[in-house]
Amino acid sequence: MKVNGFKIKPRAKLANTNLSDTILPSADLRAADLSNANLTDANLCYSALQYANLSNANLNGAYLRGVMLMYANLTNANLSDATLPMADLEGANLEGANLNEVNLKDAKLVGANLTNANLTGADLTRADLSGAKLIGANLTNALLLSTDISAADLTEANLSGAKLIGANTTNTNLSAANLQGASLQGANLASANLMGANLQEADLSGATMPDGTVHD
Repeated sequence: MKVNGFKIKPRAKLANTNLSDTILPSADLRAADLSNANLTDANLCYSALQYANLSNANLNGAYLRGVMLMYANLTNANLSDATLPMADLEGANLEGANLNEVNLKDAKLVGANLTNANLTGADLTRADLSGAKLIGANLTNALLLSTDISAADLTEANLSGAKLIGANTTNTNLSAANLQGASLQGANLASANLMGANLQEADLSGATMPDGTVHD
């Protein structure tokens, strides 16, 4: 398949290409090089991008519902405002990626590397982030409703104003995290590491704290 003169296939060499506004549903781009590619508003619904290199790619407004991005390299990629509900990003490298206002509802991010990623206002409702690395990530005002962050490392992450109602925080590392104004109603934080965390103005009503007490 060719789009805008570019051959769409596994291992395609598409670095620095302009694929903005293209329609590529169910495209097979496994292990393709899309580094620095412009994919603004592209439709990649249900496409296969396993092992693809999307470092520094611009996916602003791209539609990636059900896309397979497992183990992809998305270091420093710009995915702001992208729609990725149910996307499979297991083990993907999203270090330093811009995921501002991204829709990742029901997405699979098990073991993903999101160190220093920008997830401001991101919708991570019911997403699976178990074992993910979110060190220093910006999750200001993010939605983590019923999100699985068990065994995830959120050391020094910014979760100010985030909503974590119903989130699975089993063995979650929240040391030195900023949880100012965050919503943690009814959360079970018994096994979470909150050492040095900022809980100022956080809503902890009904939450079970690490010392076993239930917050008023």
